[in-house]
Amino acid sequence: MANYAYLLNVGLPTNSREVLDLARKREGREYVSVEGPKYRIPLPWLRCFRQEELRPYLLDDYAMQVPVTTVEQAIRNLTESWPMYLQLVGNEAIARGYWQDAIDALRAFRLPYLTIDVDEIFVLSDLDENRDALLHALGSNPDPFPGLGVFFSYDPAHLPYPIEVLHSDPDARQQDRIENCIALHFNG
Repeated sequence: MANYAYLLNVGLPTNSREVLDLARKREGREYVSVEGPKYRIPLPWLRCFRQEELRPYLLDDYAMQVPVTTVEQAIRNLTESWPMYLQLVGNEAIARGYWQDAIDALRAFRLPYLTIDVDEIFVLSDLDENRDALLHALGSNPDPFPGLGVFFSYDPAHLPYPIEVLHSDPDARQQDRIENCIALHFNG
């Protein structure tokens, strides 16, 4: 097991890899899988979804819920998350860079639906805790950070590198700042 989450751009409104793989085999339907950082789910992936988009999902014998939404709705959800980005990062220019990068990445998807495969992440620890944290993270509550913090680490004492620096400067190596970049970056 690789211990990654995967953001899936899919042609069917489902959160089931089995259904997607069967549709691929029988009907030639494709889906796009974006691998996240090891042991984490980045903030922009979580903010693509809301609680009302959760659908039943079975992880082994454990009943839980995993979100499915349209890419259009994911863009709206992420757009509405701008205040959270600003609050978390504390620097408007840096926050806007990561937020806009995530919106641009969503706009590049060509299939109509979005879901997330959390199997490898969830089985690493308490399933009930992860389920509850996911509900909290996708909620519209005033402070979603406790739920979000289960899925990624972010230290507000260390400003993340601006996204353009992260992509271009090989000397950007301060680990605390890189960890914060990983939490904010759409592609982890």
